[in-house]
Amino acid sequence: MIEVLTDYYRIVGDSSESYRGTLGHLAGDGVMVFFNDPTPVENHRLSALEFVLDVRNQLLQLEKQWSQKGYKLSFGAGVASGMATIGAVGCSNLINYTVVGNPANLAARLCEQAAPGQVLISSEDLELLGLAPVKATPLPAFTAKGFKRKIIAFDVEILRLVALAA
Repeated sequence: MIEVLTDYYRIVGDSSESYRGTLGHLAGDGVMVFFNDPTPVENHRLSALEFVLDVRNQLLQLEKQWSQKGYKLSFGAGVASGMATIGAVGCSNLINYTVVGNPANLAARLCEQAAPGQVLISSEDLELLGLAPVKATPLPAFTAKGFKRKIIAFDVEILRLVALAA
């Protein structure tokens, strides 16, 4: 199991660095990566989505290897953004640089809702990205702990690369 987690963390860590994300929390197979703090990231929503799709693709390639070792593992993710509180929290012997607030909670609820292989994004974030570069399928609205309104989300299948003519 340690070998599997090491592979997983290596992929997530390397990819978060490549896309300028901040690795904020590790808990077993759960990971939180946030963007645009402490270093500003231009178009952080797009970077976050590129990151999670890249991680999904890399992990899908490893699923066969893990399966041969007796581990039936899969990957699901949630992407949300907004105003949040970011900083160092903890106690004298453990400090974490992390994010708290509605965006972190929504991303966690989207993760819980995600089926294996799904990358879920909130409808608000999809709208802020603009629909053109993303192929996404709407999901039925669902209720989630901590939210009064139903959550509307989309399953992101791919990020289309758009070539611009000169």
